[in-house]
Amino acid sequence: MKQTTLLVTFDEAIAQPEPSHDLVGRKAASLIALREQGFPVPTGVCVTTWAFDEFLDRNDLTSLVHEFRYAVRNGQAWSQHAAAVRLAIRAGSIAPALAEAISRFLAEKPDDRFAVRSSGTREDGHDASFAGLYDSALNLEGIDAISDAIKACWSSLYSDRAIHYLIDQGVELSSSSMAVLIQVMVDADKSGVAFSVNPLGGNDTEVLIEASAGLGEHVVGGTVTPDCYRYDWYRECATGQEIRGASPVLEAHEVRSITDVAARIQAQVGSPVDVEWAIRQSQLYVLQSRPITTLSVDRIAGEWTTADFRDGGVSADVCTPFMWSLYDLVWEWTLPAYLRRVGLLARDTCTTWGRMFFARPYWNVGAVKDALKRLPGFVERDFDEDLGIQVAYEGSGYRSRTNLGTISRGLNVLFRLRRSFKRQLSYCDRFVPQQRRCLIELDALDMTDWSDDRLFKFYRHFIKQEYVRSESTYFDLIYDSSNAATLFHQQLEKLGTDVLFADLIGGLTNLSHLRESRSVVAVVRRVRANERWQRYWVETPVVAIAADWRNGQSDNGMDLVRAHIEAFKHHATRELDLQLPRNGDDPTPVFTSIKQLLASHAPLDPDKQAHGQQQIADRARRSLLATLPRHRRRQFDRRLTQIRKFLWMREELRDLSTHYYYHVRRFTLEVEHRLIRRGVLTRKGDVFFLPIREILAAMDGTPSSAYLAEAVIRNRRYYDGFRNFDNPDEIGRRYRHAAPAVDDALCIRGVGGSPGVVEGPVKVIRDVFDSDGLQEGDILVTEFTDPGWTVKFSMLRAVVTETGGMLSHAAVIAREYGIPAVLAVPQATQRLRDGQLVRVDGGVGTVTVIDDQRNAPHAGNALSSQPAELVA
Repeated sequence: MKQTTLLVTFDEAIAQPEPSHDLVGRKAASLIALREQGFPVPTGVCVTTWAFDEFLDRNDLTSLVHEFRYAVRNGQAWSQHAAAVRLAIRAGSIAPALAEAISRFLAEKPDDRFAVRSSGTREDGHDASFAGLYDSALNLEGIDAISDAIKACWSSLYSDRAIHYLIDQGVELSSSSMAVLIQVMVDADKSGVAFSVNPLGGNDTEVLIEASAGLGEHVVGGTVTPDCYRYDWYRECATGQEIRGASPVLEAHEVRSITDVAARIQAQVGSPVDVEWAIRQSQLYVLQSRPITTLSVDRIAGEWTTADFRDGGVSADVCTPFMWSLYDLVWEWTLPAYLRRVGLLARDTCTTWGRMFFARPYWNVGAVKDALKRLPGFVERDFDEDLGIQVAYEGSGYRSRTNLGTISRGLNVLFRLRRSFKRQLSYCDRFVPQQRRCLIELDALDMTDWSDDRLFKFYRHFIKQEYVRSESTYFDLIYDSSNAATLFHQQLEKLGTDVLFADLIGGLTNLSHLRESRSVVAVVRRVRANERWQRYWVETPVVAIAADWRNGQSDNGMDLVRAHIEAFKHHATRELDLQLPRNGDDPTPVFTSIKQLLASHAPLDPDKQAHGQQQIADRARRSLLATLPRHRRRQFDRRLTQIRKFLWMREELRDLSTHYYYHVRRFTLEVEHRLIRRGVLTRKGDVFFLPIREILAAMDGTPSSAYLAEAVIRNRRYYDGFRNFDNPDEIGRRYRHAAPAVDDALCIRGVGGSPGVVEGPVKVIRDVFDSDGLQEGDILVTEFTDPGWTVKFSMLRAVVTETGGMLSHAAVIAREYGIPAVLAVPQATQRLRDGQLVRVDGGVGTVTVIDDQRNAPHAGNALSSQPAELVA
């Protein structure tokens, strides 16, 4: 579509590549996309933003607009300038070519009336809706009336309320322009708005419909009190209604139809939407759709969080029913069992420990806190901050009392914890070599020639016995390592020492997730040493390298790369998303990392880095022990050794778990293949949209294929409907008015996870799949990191994440690479921008903006040649 197009019809836009928001505005682009997908959107045309620019030029209004923008940018009085622009737009003349094109469109529909609506380039966004700020007009006919309505829409771009909204949202005025929609008017019998997720409720599959007789503008404008209908599309049942008149506006089948359309549009868009709809002679029409920018979570009972689930875990993104059912199989059993074992939970306590909200798993932090409140000295704020949970209260929150009862209970729990720590580490010493042998056997297992019965019998045992045993051990270790670290950290703080906890737990030898980095660096060194190999890897596109790999090429160092891939075939860009191929299936991420490291000038000596971190940890240990009385040193040293072993073992079991999930995926895909062959499932990938209990049942011939097909469709719709949704990390009644702490405009705060102070340019990357844009010396700002990021750390100056704590993957790996890390920074990816020069202090947990230039150079300025040794 040419950028000089004045007018484009919906059908013309559909025939072209995806229309740009900058050309047709967000509202038009949304409606065009929905019409292309088969939704009942009335036909129409769009007056483009280029037509608006042309209008400003031909009427000599550009200087007026510049004067207005200058006034706003420099904090001067701007209202009179805006009024002058509005008046001039209303008095201007539309280009004859545009008027002629609109007239041709009108002539094709002589019996219709038309609606003229704004379609701003920043309107209907996920972060700002602009609802009701721009003009629209209904029931129009004739070129004169429509031309006036177009100019009214354009002029509303400069209304006082629109400008105030732009300024409040921090939107640059020059980035906001206006296209205009002209659509065939639906003379509605009944109309209204449907919210694909009830914005005031706690049910993420409940649709809220507001309806009235006649045109929906009365509902949107608030001039009538509409009927309200609530319907749960996932469970296919009505959940409530409020009827205002003698009889309901909508019949039951209309409620279901509107609900279905709203849910399907949400699945298409990937996040909750509100949909304006109309019904004319029993035909349902979609008039417009925009994102719901605010959802209330305060009606959800209890307190729920994604903390520790999000940092490379099951809540890193939308989660399939299959993955959550596996995870929950272990979570729902091990967490209460552990709390009972250490004396924190009564035997008869019965609650739900994990749930899905917004297609992501959350865990019941409220129930865990209730258990911890039985201990003396429990401080809620300390607990929340350690885990990176949003603090939604003033002061310390709940602080438990200290009396004989709580002291006695606390001593009992402490004794049980210490015993659990020893038993867990002792068990893991035996478990790790056993698990490695088991994985070698599984690697060699080929079941393609097995009968269905043999495969199904093996799979059932593998999931219900071997998988549960493997993951339960990992989960129990996480519980113990977290508690051991908390106890040690508390003891350290009581000493009042200057020694940093992060320094004491760094420098872990032969950490599992650094083995892959060490291996790929060894490959890169060999490639650099051979001029022909290096030329191949630098000059050949990744796609061509992947083709050579698949064709069995052994030249240009490919045998070395092949051996690396085989050793780490179980790793993936996002390791707990079992839909995604592993590196052994598709090694494209490996090839990309090799090319990035070859182009980088970063020192490729992980052993030297590891040795340096070990020296820092040894110095910190000696400094700490020197401050203690002699009779306390041995005990403190033993506990520090125990903490370091826990952290090492935690990463070791994480890698073994990842390898186990490699086989879970492999075996599940084979089961799916057999079920498709039997006609039980329909297509590849369906298996991930069924919980494990239904897959096991399907192997026995129940339930029916029709039931499973409906379940897959329903679960895919739920999954797709939240794939682009920025879900809150914490939900529940307590988080009603929760908001990130307000920091100084130039300094934002989080949790220090790896010490050191550096300066460098910000690089905001929300997803590891976009990490190709990283450059050497960048300060990575992201929502979270998981093992897929590990190889990239050698290029970075520092890491800033929105989630995580001292024991998170980002913190552990940053400490081993000797780069600062600041974690749990609320909305870091929104508050920091590409190119800003910032100072990151990983010791105290601050990120300070030094220079707001977006195109800062990429030669990050370290305040020391060894940033890990710096302490502010």
